[in-house]
Parts: sequence; structure tokens; C-alpha cells
Amino acid sequence: MKNHSSTKGLPECFKNISLLSLTALTAIGVYLVRAQIFVFGSHAGNWVYPYSNCPAPIPLWLPFTVLPLLVLWVIFGSRLITRHELTALATSFCCALAIQLLTHAIYPIPIGAIVTSDRANSFYTPALRHTFIEILSRFPDLVSTFPLHASTNMPGKIILYQFLLLFTGSHRGLAWLIIAISTLGGILLYLICKQLFHDRSVAFAAFVLYSLIPGKLVFFPILNVVTPLFILAAFYCLLRYLADKNGLWLILLGVAVYATIFFDPTPLTVGLIFLAFLVQSLAAGRLTRRQFRAVFCLPITAFLVTHLLIKAVFSFDIFQSFFIVLQDSIAFNARVNRGYRVWILENLKEFLFAAGIPVSAVFLYQSVAALFPFIRDRQQWKRIPPNHLLTLSTLLTILVVALIGINRGEVTRLWIYLAVFLQIPAAVFLARSLGSAKKPVYLLWFALLLLVQSITALQCVLFVQV
Repeated sequence: MKNHSSTKGLPECFKNISLLSLTALTAIGVYLVRAQIFVFGSHAGNWVYPYSNCPAPIPLWLPFTVLPLLVLWVIFGSRLITRHELTALATSFCCALAIQLLTHAIYPIPIGAIVTSDRANSFYTPALRHTFIEILSRFPDLVSTFPLHASTNMPGKIILYQFLLLFTGSHRGLAWLIIAISTLGGILLYLICKQLFHDRSVAFAAFVLYSLIPGKLVFFPILNVVTPLFILAAFYCLLRYLADKNGLWLILLGVAVYATIFFDPTPLTVGLIFLAFLVQSLAAGRLTRRQFRAVFCLPITAFLVTHLLIKAVFSFDIFQSFFIVLQDSIAFNARVNRGYRVWILENLKEFLFAAGIPVSAVFLYQSVAALFPFIRDRQQWKRIPPNHLLTLSTLLTILVVALIGINRGEVTRLWIYLAVFLQIPAAVFLARSLGSAKKPVYLLWFALLLLVQSITALQCVLFVQV
């Protein structure tokens, strides 16, 4: 696959202005956090992430280890990805994992203590107390006995811990495995971008940005960092079917949707993005009506077959469990007195920070740029490029999720799966408008901005308490 990134992009002066503007916005955000002015949550909505009374100092070793590693990763990875893809991806995974572990090390609470804390992470204790068979066969009866977070979640997160415990009993080792699994999402995002844009430079930039999402870095090793993998796998299956028309991808899509609900049903809202690509493919004539019907029939059949098999073998009913969790989520907001209206804007504000200030700024710019052609001519829908289609459908998804109001607060953690999709327009902007394929310094600067934002948040805010 050749690199199709535009080498022209924006004029050099506009590139510099863009980077200066994004740097200024990030600097303002960092200042607001350091001065404890930015509110993560809402006082009026009865929930905030508290600031630390004594911010963690930055150890001297951090810049001398993380910065050289980041420079080597971005500079050499940008060159290597076009000629030695597998080597570049393997190296990128190792670099991303190392940078994430080193950066999170400044958090004042040890990573192993987060794993074992029922307050921070209530999935570990049920994983020790109950067997795999018990969790599945008796889930409706056991769920009310679980600690707080586990009692409002599907069993997939407990099952993941039981799986990881087969490899290590070390608390720190479990945390490292979770971060490694989360990092695999970067590979999936790389494959999605490669499928959408046929451009390894865009895909590589997306991998880098994914690895440094502030909302993800500050919540290691909480299992919300793993949630995006399931919906990314489902999206990749859909894109492969739209390209290859191979029904096997639709069967895998159905299984991936089952796995998503089993682990965390929240990302199902991303179905709006799936639907946008389906409808656009049908309108553009790339999908026949028969194939369009197959997109619904085959995944639903695969989903139901998976459901019936697991129910027959383990007596686990995913529909019953889903409605138990959904009802508890709705009741939770009333129980803790979190109103509806206040959280619409407060959630969006916190989310844009958690997704990365420069990434969110580019996403909003790309949203406006994508809307104008469509407003002028509705027929543009049939010819809308993948980047604009994904940007607009992601924007619609964010607005719908905000208006539904199921999540009221804590969106830095709960909306990590949404933040992942914002990285794609930013990656396209970097590779094609700024030309990061030819000048990796642009991607490097973007990565540094995200890293500074993440380190500041880890220093100053107690996102996870034990």
C-alpha cells in the first residue's frame, strides 16, 4: 500500500499558525487545571473529580525517559511505517506501552492498589470469590451482592479479570496486562484508518494519538480503557464487508456486537456511525439492496446463535442481564440526585478536555468544514469523503449521547470509547493538511501537547481513589 497523504496540504504559514493556536489552547487548558479552575464534573450536578491538595511532583527521570522514547517512536515510526509495516507496528506497540506505563507512574496511588480496591475497581474481588460458571449461570442473583461498580455492569469485566488471573496473580502484573490489552486498540484503530483512507501515515498518526488520549491515560488500569476494543473490532468488520462483500465479516460483526454488550453495552450508541456508512454506501450504489439486507440479517443471526449457545451451555441470558444493568443505571441518577439539564453542557465540556484539547479543537474545525458542502448541496451525501462522513456521524453520536442523559458526570472515564473516534479526524488533519508524513515534527508536537495535558491531569486531579 502506497502512502496517499497529500504533501501539499496547508501553506507553511497556516501550518505554523494552526500549531501555535492549538498550543495556546492546550496551554490555557493546562493553566486552568493547575490553577484548579477547570471543573471535572459539576458542583450543581452533585459530582466532581476532586483536585489533589498536594499535586504530585514530576520526577526528574520522567522527561529523560519519556521524551526521547516519544521522539524516536514518532520520527522513526513515521518513516518505517511505509516500508516495514509489521516492524513499525510491533515497535509502536512497545513504545506506546512503555510511554503509558512511565507516564502513569507519577500518579500518587500505586497501580496495583487500584486493581485491588473495591472503591476504584470492584471487578477484581468478584473474580476471586466466584468461578467463571457461577458468574454466568447465577449473574442475576449475584449482581446485587457485588461491590458498587460491578453491580451496575455486565459480567464481561469480571470474566476478563478471571482470564488474566490465569497468567499472573501479581496486582501490578494485572494492571500492566490491562494497559497492554488497551494498547491493542491502537492496532485496531490503525487497521480501521488504513481501510478507510488507504494511507498508512493517517493510520500511524491515529495509533499515536490513541495511545495518548488523556482520558485513557488518567484512568489506567480501570477497565473502561479496554471498552473501545470491542466496538472498534465491530466497526472494522463492517468496513471490511463494505469493501470485500464477504459475508464472514458480517458473522464476525454479530459476534463482536455480542462481545460488546457482554463487556460494556455503552458503546452501542456508536451504531449511528455504522448506520451512516451503511446508508452512504447504499446511496452511492456501492451496496445493493440485497447486500444491505444481509448487513442486518447475518449479524443478527450470528448474535442470536451466539446468545443461544452461551445460554444453553452456561445459562447466561444476555438480554435479561442487559435490562437489569440498564434499569440500575437509570435509577442511579435519581438515587444520587444528578439532574438532567445541567449535565448536557457539563459532560460535553469535560469530554472535550478528556479527548485531548488539540484533538477536540481539530475535530470541531473538521466538523464545520464537513458541514458546509453538505448544507450547500444535499446530493453531496453520496460523494462525501470518509473523513467527513466519520466526523459528522461522530458529532451526531456525541450530541445524541449527551442529550440521552444516561451518563451524568464521570464522562472522562465513561466516554473513552467516544474519544477514540475523535482521533481519526485529527490524524487525517495531521497527515494530509499538515503533512506529518513528510515532517513528523507536526505529529510529534501534537503528541507532546497531549502528553503535557495528561501529565498535568495526573498530577493535579484525583480521578481514581482507593
